[in-house]
Amino acid sequence: MRCVNPGSYTIFFLLLLVGQPTWAQNVTDTASVARILRREGEKLLRKPEIRSLSVGVWVGGEPVTRHFGELSAGEGNTPTDRTVYEIASVTKTMVGYLAAATVETGKLSLDEDVRTYLPAAYPNLEMDGEPIRIKHLLTHTSGLPGFLPLAWNGVFETFAADVPDRFHELEEAYGKEQFWKDLATVQLTEAPGTTYSYSSAGTELLAYILESVNEMPLSEQLSSLLTEPAVMDHTHLRLAGTNDAVRGYWMENDEPSALSYNSLWGGGVGVTATLPDLLRYAAWQLGSDDPAVRRSHEVIYTDGKSRHIAYCWNVWRDKYGTSYNHHGGSSGTQNWLYIFPDRALAISLISNHSGPKTAGQLNQTVHRIVRQLVDTRR
Repeated sequence: MRCVNPGSYTIFFLLLLVGQPTWAQNVTDTASVARILRREGEKLLRKPEIRSLSVGVWVGGEPVTRHFGELSAGEGNTPTDRTVYEIASVTKTMVGYLAAATVETGKLSLDEDVRTYLPAAYPNLEMDGEPIRIKHLLTHTSGLPGFLPLAWNGVFETFAADVPDRFHELEEAYGKEQFWKDLATVQLTEAPGTTYSYSSAGTELLAYILESVNEMPLSEQLSSLLTEPAVMDHTHLRLAGTNDAVRGYWMENDEPSALSYNSLWGGGVGVTATLPDLLRYAAWQLGSDDPAVRRSHEVIYTDGKSRHIAYCWNVWRDKYGTSYNHHGGSSGTQNWLYIFPDRALAISLISNHSGPKTAGQLNQTVHRIVRQLVDTRR
């Protein structure tokens, strides 16, 4: 899993308001929406490192998608609505939904000690009398490292050309048995629930627990509870080399990066999807009467300042209302998904480039699109 910490880039219109806003109408005319997407997509494509871009919005109860650039330089292969992408850590929001659905059934409680479900005692997974609980895995407050094995941590911070190859070698050599051994070596430095610290190791552990509680592989839970009801026909959990997504580029590399090879449970990364499917997922989040959707949007951690976390969603409040977002990054692809329930609006952007600036560039494009789609005059 190669994820940029969402907190590093999510500086998104944090404006304090007094009282309740009176909402103006979104721009919903398809031609106008398409013009906005074309203008902003072409602007982003002028960045020399951005080779291609897929951008879509769900607004006025309809999807609008546009695609730009080339998936492979010089080949004229512009992405389309049928292009399958790795969505990387946006996978976590789907795992959060599955957790919310399991809580709804009464099979799981947010306050349960995670060790209830683990194959060994793991006395190291508590501190000051506070164990790691289910809610801590959902909110990245468990105190677990970003990755297991520990050797994965920091690999992507070097930005060297060989990073994708090094990481892929580590992925292929790792497995569940080693994960359990490494988990026993973790030493917490403060009580769980104290501090936000992004952890894919935590969401992998959550995926294992969901499989144990529901007695069903995570891929089957995803299909039966989400992708089939939401008609996401091209969305799948891909593990251990079964990945069918397009390959993208790391930094200035001329050769595309290897696709993800997750040999664990798929709680951190692993889902592949098309842009239209991501918009259907957003529409499910916006309009479904499923109680698990409503539960998954409940804030279950706050630092008392600007960070609020629901079931793996980052939650923000600004002049556009309450919004939910997540970033996903691999060594060849980066994307953002934003949903604005108060506006019945969602935006998804995906590029087949990955570097230290990519997430910020995509996020800035979200900012500009929202500003043009929403008239905030009152």
